[in-house]
Amino acid sequence: MRPAAALTLCLCLAPALAFQRPLAARPAKGKLFGVPRKPLLGKAAVGAALATLATAKPALAGEALKVSLGQSVLPNGAAAGAAGVGVMLGDGVSAGVSAAKVALALLLKVALPLGASAALGLALYSGLLGDAATSAKSAGQGFGATASRAISNVREGIADFIEGIFAGEESMVDPLEWFACTLESVNPAGDSEGWLKYRFKLKDKAASLPLDIGQGVTICGLDDDDRVVRMDMPLLSPRKARGYFEVVVRSDSDEPLLQVLSTLAPGDEIAAKCGPQRLDYTAEYQPVTSVVALVNADGILPALGVAQELLPSKEGSVETFNIVWVNDKEADFVMYDEVERLFYKFPKQMDVSCVIDEDIVSGIDSNAAVLDSVPRWEPGAMAIVAGDPGFCSSARSFLEAVAEYPNDTICNVA
Repeated sequence: MRPAAALTLCLCLAPALAFQRPLAARPAKGKLFGVPRKPLLGKAAVGAALATLATAKPALAGEALKVSLGQSVLPNGAAAGAAGVGVMLGDGVSAGVSAAKVALALLLKVALPLGASAALGLALYSGLLGDAATSAKSAGQGFGATASRAISNVREGIADFIEGIFAGEESMVDPLEWFACTLESVNPAGDSEGWLKYRFKLKDKAASLPLDIGQGVTICGLDDDDRVVRMDMPLLSPRKARGYFEVVVRSDSDEPLLQVLSTLAPGDEIAAKCGPQRLDYTAEYQPVTSVVALVNADGILPALGVAQELLPSKEGSVETFNIVWVNDKEADFVMYDEVERLFYKFPKQMDVSCVIDEDIVSGIDSNAAVLDSVPRWEPGAMAIVAGDPGFCSSARSFLEAVAEYPNDTICNVA
């Protein structure tokens, strides 16, 4: 067994996260991770506007787009109006891209605060982010560099979505529907014995899964008796990966769905959809200043995903991120190298403790290493639980009864 790592970490909300769907039941005002909340861009409204534009109804498109923009991060009606005028000049998708340049010119003449607000308009209506940055710089109004930086911040949140529609392609799968995916490869999961990494291709290589932080996938198939079997799985791949996703599974498991996976060959298809669990913090104790993740087995994957999303920002409120990883055997420390890599990336902000306990269901509340590693609750602390169902139930009970975490400060993730 490798020595137990001690990994402390500053959880910060990346600027781009402001353009993702909010955490479920997030309060309307205030701060969650220390970053001021702003109304989110209405993706549905933008999609409706562009779809209307594509059916040669530009006036309706402009109105829909103005509504969505008026509810987003743009600070005033003038900017939304300018963008709407540009869109209404178009009579189709190709014309809409040209109209974007008109909106761009108008936006450059509107007295907007510098930074993300202006850049959001530029990015949305230029069609190509590079052109927007170049145009901003050449406008001679002194905010080229600021706009360029802000454009980078909104790139992942909105640009791919908009560009995918302009290109006539879907940018992400339907978040509520099952979709077909094709097995691309099966390989050992790093140095972890008894674990396999499955990589699945999406039909559209430019598509991505519309996943929230901490959300995995549900995979479904038919067993030998033609019965439907399914299983929720955490992701190994980045949640915004394009054209594919990866999961890690036990090679010796008797789970019905995993038995189905073991019979697949590259090229075989199976069904999947976005998983049911995600980071869902609804407690009143905000902003969040510390996080502890109590996980086992592949539950480490969503914990790493949360850390990778939140750590890079320098604007967040979280000062510590504790991972307590409990398994009943050494072989279940799957993808240990990924944990180690993240720790060395954020050595001053992270704590990670690896604990072996033969009874991970009922034994953690008396395990000295767990008791020592899990900090007692105080206002601003949030807990994450992930792993096998029996462990998750035991972990929640431990956090509530022993570490004194209020129930609504504990979040189950995929």
